[in-house]
Amino acid sequence: MSDHNKLLVRRYFTEVLNKGKYELIKELFSPSFIFSGPSLAKPVPGMPDGLYDFVANIRHAFPDLYVSVENEIAEENQVVVIWRMTGTQEHPFRGVPPAHTLGSITGMDIFTIENGRIEGMWAFFDMRSVLEQMTVRTRKPSRTAGTTKRRTPAASKKRTSKH
Repeated sequence: MSDHNKLLVRRYFTEVLNKGKYELIKELFSPSFIFSGPSLAKPVPGMPDGLYDFVANIRHAFPDLYVSVENEIAEENQVVVIWRMTGTQEHPFRGVPPAHTLGSITGMDIFTIENGRIEGMWAFFDMRSVLEQMTVRTRKPSRTAGTTKRRTPAASKKRTSKH
């Protein structure tokens, strides 16, 4: 059963996320599927619309999206996957304009399988890192960039010495 569960989860990564085969969402996921975890602002319930929208939004923003499964462990009805996602942001994502540069994050998902379908997914990834990679690359240089004075050790001592 563990091998079957790993194959089911792997299909989500390889076929739905990487290839955009949205029609498989109904086949792989239970109608009562819930997507949750500390990396999300709130759980994403509702099948197929909630997960479909999530996948469509991320694939639109990152058209060259690729997720590699780095490690997977299955026991009973759960599968744990450590993954690496790479992609170039070509369209706005979560209100952030496109960065047009390649970014990468690593995360971990814990899937619960019931009756041969994915019932739940608990996701952990560093959303701050995602947003920082996007905003750092799109941030305009400040007018004072490159004009800051370098402090000498003597100047630093003057500022911190007590009189």
